[in-house]
Amino acid sequence: MSRPLLEVRDLTLRYETTQGGFNAVESVSFSLDRGQSLGLVGESGGGKTSLGLALMKLLPDNGRLTSGQIMLDGVDLFPLTDDQMRPYRWNRISMVFQAAMNSLNPVYRVGDQIAEAIEAHQRISHRQAMVMVADLFDLMGLERDFVNRYPHEYSGGMKQRAVIAMALACEPDLIIADEPTTALDVITQDRILRQLRTLQRQLNMAMIYVTHDIGVVAEVTDYLGVMYAGRLVELGKTSEVLSRPRHPYTAALISSFPSVTGERREPVALEGEPPDLTMESEGCRFAGRCAYSTEVCATIEPTLVDHLGHRYACWNPLDGVLEHLASHETERTIIESGEVPAR
Repeated sequence: MSRPLLEVRDLTLRYETTQGGFNAVESVSFSLDRGQSLGLVGESGGGKTSLGLALMKLLPDNGRLTSGQIMLDGVDLFPLTDDQMRPYRWNRISMVFQAAMNSLNPVYRVGDQIAEAIEAHQRISHRQAMVMVADLFDLMGLERDFVNRYPHEYSGGMKQRAVIAMALACEPDLIIADEPTTALDVITQDRILRQLRTLQRQLNMAMIYVTHDIGVVAEVTDYLGVMYAGRLVELGKTSEVLSRPRHPYTAALISSFPSVTGERREPVALEGEPPDLTMESEGCRFAGRCAYSTEVCATIEPTLVDHLGHRYACWNPLDGVLEHLASHETERTIIESGEVPAR
């Protein structure tokens, strides 16, 4: 069997703050082949963006990778210095940053900004880079005339396409898209997502898609990872995880989104807040918000187990069938009372 394009093994990222140190990403492991896409979902602060930055090794001054491996096509990026990472960034692995469409320099033409990124990573002339930019605009469905226009002359959707074009400029093997359609209307969002998915297939790229929107990952990803408080708590094929969740947190996330198919139902809010990671704790990090929590959950942290390719970290996994979400009045009663029904 061929090796995965990306293999992450027990990766831990730690931040040091004035309130204390904490692991924003802890013992995360997964792999991804060429042409495959992985969605990462979870509440804000769960570690999704930090994981993406860790893979790029673009960390703030107070962040450092403390353990693990980042194997990209057989090369471990973990020990590489910033200078050693330069040949890999944008050439092999690139990122569409969160709210990136607002980060374009307003006093430079968009085409020149994209060309600058190409010239920084490839030894070509500005003229050659501009030819590549024009081709990228064709690829992203942007008119070539806009290569020489300024950001204020672009709509929100056009800016986002330009930023994605920048990430694709050096034809990377892996692209990390961190909320790439945030603040766009749903029609523009859908068009960009479909286009990104089509380009991924055409170029045989792997993609990691970070989002809060479960509906989005259902549309554009092959696999789905659920992150909570820095840990990966469930991972499997997107269709399997969404239709047969094993972790109560995953089921709670799904139940908090309205369904556009089947019987109409009211979304159920997930009560409580994620734990403060600067405080030491024992057991499962979701135990305090979980309707299925037992004594062992509060004392021993579960590790990921694999069941036919579907991985989850839970002492009391659900039966995997979403029948327990069919009646949301029942689910609401469970959440409010804390009582666990017989299973």
